[in-house]
Amino acid sequence: MPAQNIHILKNPNARELSPWYPLDFGETLRTPEWTFTSDQLYRFSQ
Repeated sequence: MPAQNIHILKNPNARELSPWYPLDFGETLRTPEWTFTSDQLYRFSQ
């Protein structure tokens, strides 16, 4: 299995969702430390 690196982030802009961020963030998702683009969105599947 390849190495995995997972980060859990706090969402300071929406404490009711924290640590989650909304899926409808548009083209870029800005977090306190990183900026992600929509093509970097992944999910876990079974």
